[in-house]
Parts: sequence; structure tokens; C-alpha cells
Amino acid sequence: MVWDLKINICKRAVGSFFEWDKLDRAVGGKDKPLGASSVTGLLPLSEALLLGTKLHQQTRKAITKHQPALMAAIRKYNNYCEQLSQLHNPTWAIPLPAALPTTLVDLRNDPTLMQDVWITPSVGEVPQWLEDIDVHDGIRALLKHEHCLEEQRCLGIEADNILKRLKATLELLERWPTVLCSHSRYINRAEVAVQVADTIAGASQPSLRWLAPVVIDDHFNSPDEDMCGLTDLLGTDSTETPIESEQVALLDIDNQDDLEPDLEAETSSRVTLSWELPDVITVDCGVDMVKDIHVPAIMPTIIQASIDGVPRQTFLPSDTSLLASPQARLNDTCINGCATLLYSAFMPAAARCAVLSTHDLPRVRFHADDDLLWRNVSWTHFWEKPVWIIPIHCSLPVGHWVLCTIDFPSRKLLLFDSLAEQKPWKNEIKDIMWLVCCLSSIATQKMGMGTSRQDCGDWMARPVLLEPRQTNGHNCGIWVLAQMAAILRGYDITDVKENDITHFRHFL
Repeated sequence: MVWDLKINICKRAVGSFFEWDKLDRAVGGKDKPLGASSVTGLLPLSEALLLGTKLHQQTRKAITKHQPALMAAIRKYNNYCEQLSQLHNPTWAIPLPAALPTTLVDLRNDPTLMQDVWITPSVGEVPQWLEDIDVHDGIRALLKHEHCLEEQRCLGIEADNILKRLKATLELLERWPTVLCSHSRYINRAEVAVQVADTIAGASQPSLRWLAPVVIDDHFNSPDEDMCGLTDLLGTDSTETPIESEQVALLDIDNQDDLEPDLEAETSSRVTLSWELPDVITVDCGVDMVKDIHVPAIMPTIIQASIDGVPRQTFLPSDTSLLASPQARLNDTCINGCATLLYSAFMPAAARCAVLSTHDLPRVRFHADDDLLWRNVSWTHFWEKPVWIIPIHCSLPVGHWVLCTIDFPSRKLLLFDSLAEQKPWKNEIKDIMWLVCCLSSIATQKMGMGTSRQDCGDWMARPVLLEPRQTNGHNCGIWVLAQMAAILRGYDITDVKENDITHFRHFL
């Protein structure tokens, strides 16, 4: 019903807009009076204007007649939108329609007027040009490159036109002198003009010669030709085999595979995702969240000294304000900083855990250097810990925080998602196991052969939550920290309810 009503509103609104435009052009003097253009040649001017006035009145009456039906449809549509917002569930993946303004001026400027109402969830993968930021940047760069070429051609044309006008002006010099002035006076005025031009420019400029703009063909459309003419400039190597376009496209992938040949050869882990709860799961019911401590509205910069091996932490006012706001989404600084605070708060029970940063998994994804990984992770002594905790930020389809707990004795990946979604984990667990393999290999290299590899063998990935606990779009980071607190205390899952999330924010 909302979909059909939105289409009806669009049709009525477009008709009203057309009639308003017709009146505005006639009243503002941008157009002839209504009806005058078609009858001026057949009737006297006075009769033509009278007929145009009648058409003007008929148009106003039509607008007045159609407006109540349009306003009634808009009010009905807005009521539907309000009901849908109350019944909406974020897990449905259906965007909510936006309410429409009830005035024609605001309705005309409303960008959501022509948007369709979603009635079914989106099926299939979202196109990369719609959601991938890198693809967006690539499209903008390509458009900017084409715009630069177009500007180059326009500037060349402008320069040619200026030179033509200058040439024509110089040719007129021979014809414009008069016998009333001496030839020496003309020469003196020309020299003065040159001096004035040099003074304005700051220095005498060398003579310039404008060349025709060079248009570079797209080498992807002509793979048999040399790339952008670079071969003609740099010369060819007779000992080098020509590279085909398919080889150029796969060159990055080949280089990426050559980065860690030994590590990939040593990796013999296999992980299976089973969307069932573990046979035994322990629930943390004892987090004491103090609720009566006053927290100032504006907090200064807080520097947490190094303790329990954790590096020094700095909390800026912008970060603490996110924790204080009940509807703010936490950023990576809040997640990493609060994780270290929870680690220190729950010692010595947390000593068995290695809390990794939110940046460690992206570093492995983008093949960061081993020394960089070691510098950022070695303080956790992860090679000595039986449990690893990894907070993960899922960027697709929207930003969302999840948590993975790696239990080495039982070779399990315990997955926590406050929305209880399964699909994102299919790709995440591959990256998680790659992180485990990379860090295990680096620890073996740095600490010597006495450090055994913990990643080999078969692994099982299971969720600790099958029903969603989060019903909004901003508390996922708080849920991750609550689950992290339960893991540090020695449990498998937190018992914090959604009503307690505000108190847990206060506790953090």
C-alpha cells in the first residue's frame, strides 16, 4: 500500500509542479501570457490577452482543486511511515521510507520524493560501485583524469584563439598609424607598453610556443599497442618477453602470493563453521557495575600509565564523549583503550588472555611487514597465552563491531555478534585463521624453535549467541566490550541485558 501510494503521490505532485511552473513563467515575465502564443496571429491582441487570462484562472482553479487530494495522500503516506518505523526490525535489511513535507514548496525540494519504497529485502551481493569506497575513489579519479584532458584541450583552443587575435592585432599595426602623429611617437608608446607589462608581470617572460594538445588513447582498449607510448620514449628490451594484458592483470596477485611462500607452505589449518551453540557454555552473571559514581560531562585528556605490560594509553575528550553519549557509536580508539582497561581491571584472571588490537587483523589482510606486526603485538606475549581475543570491525553492509575468541586448547573459534548474523563470519574466519598462522610463524622465528606452532590441525568455529540481543544500530561496540569482560573473567558469554547497556557505558 505504501509503494502504490508513493507512486500516486509522485504523479499528482509532478502535475502540480508543472502547473505551478507554467504560472511562474507567465507571472514572472519569462514567457508569454497563457494562450497568447497560439491565438495572437488569429485574434486581436486584446482578445488574445483576455483568453490568456481565462486560461490563467483555469490553471489556478485546477491547482486549488487538485491540492486537497494530494495533501490527503501525503498525510496518509506519513501515517504509514510512522507505523512502519514502530514495527521495523533492523535484521530485515529493508530501508524505511521517509515522511514527505505537506507544502508544495518543500515537497518540490525534497530529494526523497522520487525514491521508491522498498518492499522486499535486497537479494544477492551489493555491486562494488555502490558500496566499495576504493571503487568510488577510482571512479572519481577516472572522471578527474578525463576532465583534465578536456580542460587541456579547452586551454589549448583558448591559447590558439588568443594567438590568432594577437596576430590579427599586430597585422593591424601597419594600417592604423595616422599622418597626424610622428613615427617616433608610436615607437615610444610601444616601448612604454612593454615596460608596463614587464612591471606588472614582475619580470620579462620568455617567448612561449603553444603546441596542440596531445590526446592519449586508453591502452586497455588497444592491448596490442605500447602502453601510452612509453615504449617509444624509453626504448625496448630485446631480452624481455612481452607481457600480455592478462599477465598485467594478475601481476599483483602473483606478487602477493610470493610474499609469504614459506608461511603458506607451513599452514595446515582447516576451520569448519558450525552454526550451533557449543555443548558447554558458561555465563558470566557477576559483573559489578557501579551506578552511583558521578562522571563529569566534559572530561580532560586522561593518560593511563603502562601497567601489566600494557602500553601507555591516552584518552582524548572526543573519545570519552563517545562513551558518555547513550547513542554514540564507539570508534577503534574507544574499543582498544577500554579493552586494555578491562584487561587490567580483571587481573589476575585475565592473565591467560591475549587481547589483540582492532588494527591487527587489517594489517594481516593487507600483508603488513612481520616486524610491524611483532612491534604491535609482542607486548601481549600471545605465544604464551591459551586464549586470544580479537575485536573485529565489519564494514559491510554497514559498520558493525563483533568479537572472536580463539581457544587454543580446544581449537575453537567462539564467535560473538550482538545481531546474531551468520553470513559475515564466512569470510572473517578465513582472515582470523590467517592471522593465527602469521603470528604463530612470527613467534617461532623471533623466539626460536622452542616455541611450538599452535595453529596446526582442524579447528571448529561456533557462535555463542543465536538470538540477537541488540535492537538498535549504535550499541554494537558496547556489546563487544561486555563480551570481552566476560571472556577476561573466565566465562564464555556475558549475561548483560539490553537494559543494562547504559549502566555498562557508565561503568566503562
